[in-house]
Amino acid sequence: MGGGNADHAGFDPELPIDWLEPVQLGDTLPGRLGLTILPGKRGTSFRYPGRTYRRDLDEDFALLRSVGIERLLLLVDDSELRQWSDPAIIERGGAAGVRVIRHPIPDGRPPSSTGEMNAILAAIREGRTAGNVAVACMGGVGRTGTVAACALIEGGMTPDEAIATVRAVRHPTAVETAEQERFVRSFGTGSRAADRA
Repeated sequence: MGGGNADHAGFDPELPIDWLEPVQLGDTLPGRLGLTILPGKRGTSFRYPGRTYRRDLDEDFALLRSVGIERLLLLVDDSELRQWSDPAIIERGGAAGVRVIRHPIPDGRPPSSTGEMNAILAAIREGRTAGNVAVACMGGVGRTGTVAACALIEGGMTPDEAIATVRAVRHPTAVETAEQERFVRSFGTGSRAADRA
């Protein structure tokens, strides 16, 4: 989702959101799943030299609401939130009509267990019964891509199909570390075994 005015009050363009549709997620729930970056992200990038983020948290929440997002699953840890956005993001999201649910995962890592991933996916499904849901980490690629791939697997895709879909929809490096990719593949094996049981 592009657009916006890069010069508006010195802030970055419109918050980028890429979408997974219900048909891709293997269900008939009304809500879509949006993949995005940390709302309100501010600071100089470590990964992209010369890139400085200047997001406005209130404008980002207004955009999320304008596209029907009522729930945001936020995967950044506390130190990332303090450094890059606003530790009061839950309260500010609530004031804007977006329920923020924290599931902190260390950068470059997958969730600590299948149980943790299942809790994240349950929160996504619950939110999608009423509206659109977004998942975000710092750049919306590694941790967000891992969660999105597991949601696609839960909907019936193979791990290879899920990873390829997330990379096509979001970014070519989504599910960006070997550890995250191993988790997705393991989750896929476990999901199919559970379906057969």
